[in-house]
Amino acid sequence: SWELNYREAAIFLEEGINNDKLTSHPSCHEALPAYLLVHNKWYYALDFAASLLLILLTFTEKPANPLFRLPVGVHSSMELTALVIVSVELIMKFRWVGFKIFIHHPRSMVKVVTLLIMIAESILVLVRQSSHFRVTRALRPIFLLDNHHFGGVRRYLRQVLQSMPPAIDMLGLLLFVILFYSVLGFYLFGSNVNDPYFSTLQQAFISLFILLTTANFPDVMMPSYAVTRWSCVFFITYLSMVLYFLMNLLLAAVYASFSSMEKNKFQQLLLHRRKAAQHAFRLLLGRNNRFGITLQHFRGLLRHVDSSRTYREVYLMFRLLNTSESGIIDVNEFYHIYDVLDTKWRVRDEEPFWFSRLRSPTLAYCAQQTYAYVSFYTLEACLKIFGMGSHDYFTSGWNCFDFTVTGVSLIGLAAEILGHWSFLVVARHLRILRLFKLRKRYRDVFGTIFILGQRLLCAGIVFFILYYAYSIVGMELFAEYDLTNCCKNSTVEANFRYENGSSSNGYYYLNNFENVISSYVTLFELTVINNWYIIMEGYAVTTTQWSRIYFMCFYLTIMMLLSIVVASVLDGFMFRISYKEQMTKEDGKKVF
Repeated sequence: SWELNYREAAIFLEEGINNDKLTSHPSCHEALPAYLLVHNKWYYALDFAASLLLILLTFTEKPANPLFRLPVGVHSSMELTALVIVSVELIMKFRWVGFKIFIHHPRSMVKVVTLLIMIAESILVLVRQSSHFRVTRALRPIFLLDNHHFGGVRRYLRQVLQSMPPAIDMLGLLLFVILFYSVLGFYLFGSNVNDPYFSTLQQAFISLFILLTTANFPDVMMPSYAVTRWSCVFFITYLSMVLYFLMNLLLAAVYASFSSMEKNKFQQLLLHRRKAAQHAFRLLLGRNNRFGITLQHFRGLLRHVDSSRTYREVYLMFRLLNTSESGIIDVNEFYHIYDVLDTKWRVRDEEPFWFSRLRSPTLAYCAQQTYAYVSFYTLEACLKIFGMGSHDYFTSGWNCFDFTVTGVSLIGLAAEILGHWSFLVVARHLRILRLFKLRKRYRDVFGTIFILGQRLLCAGIVFFILYYAYSIVGMELFAEYDLTNCCKNSTVEANFRYENGSSSNGYYYLNNFENVISSYVTLFELTVINNWYIIMEGYAVTTTQWSRIYFMCFYLTIMMLLSIVVASVLDGFMFRISYKEQMTKEDGKKVF
């Protein structure tokens, strides 16, 4: 009975750490086996492998590079197997939470619907032995996002979606201003037969939308500017209003929303953890003691939370929680269990310096090796490690930075001496990066990068998933079209011309959606936005004018997502500055 209580209390704490809803907690002890089956590291790894396989199958499905292409029967069978593995978690979850709670869990229902669509399409492809228009492949990252290891990405993506309402409001205002200027520009410049940018109302809107990215400026202005110099007022006011005011206002609105949600997120996370701790606390109360947790029950709990903890560490954690020194942990003390679980313990040395136990021959040998093979920076690093100890040395971000730069520099120096991998000699020049730590502002910038490391990684994964979704849609829409020598009698004809084995103006025909790798490259070029409209116009002329919607939606999506990323960087930088202002000078030197 107590072992079940320990296990269930550990599950509550895990749900508090992962910010999982407590409604998805096992409804009874009989449901624990189903819960434990899919909440272990082996199933996490299997589910991750299956989810990743679903995404990697895109490289083998039509359209695909001939090097990676697989027969239809092979990749559809692999897809069906991966979907069956992914479905195990949903079946088990239905078992431990029940029907009523399951259907009210949005993420589970989205996953169920997506899974049913994917299985039906996979079976259809397997039976017909041929693929069809499968834009639903863009939904495959849903399974990867639902994996245990992507909890941080889910939280970041949820925060991105919650930041969208103010961004969408500003986007609506932005499009309204573009439409207003489009109508005005059409009536002002549409009568000019030499001005192709405002010949129709639709073309005026497209031209001004592209002007928002400045990719066609000043080309879009020059035909009307040649007629009257006063036409520049139209374009100056447009760019001032849209690019320099509304775009910055969009960033400000997103930043304010993001900062507010960041505070609310931490408050809700704290309340959620306290509630989970309360449930765990009740399960650990004994019959003879209804007001606190004894050391025996605390040990039982830690055995399921973190089995690697030694008895000494468990005892020290108990003492750290029991601030009242009453011998039992009350509920207010137990609220700090999450902080204590993150505490690292190490044995304090009796001698003032750890190297005092070394014999003089060892020190002499180290000195000989130091002076024989290393430079001044290596000597500095060694002396710091000897003086501070390895633990204290590597807890400083700047020391880790120095150690990495020095190590890479040594590799480059050794490569230069040996004459192998000569390209590594450039690593020596990384030592100049050490100069950045001399100025406080540079230290703050590098410190912000380290603070935001996990958040930026989550942002990178979100960008990868967004690219994947748009790549699938792009391949389904445009894979069959070849842009070589396309767009006859259009303004972008020269950019796609290929004659006599060479292209005189840009090789833009290479920007296509013939496979997933080419799609990623093309989408990255669209993200950079330099001459992005040439690619859009190429497909608009080759396919249909409505294809511009795909490229415009991609730009708007990227623009809003980049605004949210910038807002998160600003929020992290401001947090670091305010945090360091509350620290002493000596403590400030210990952080990166």
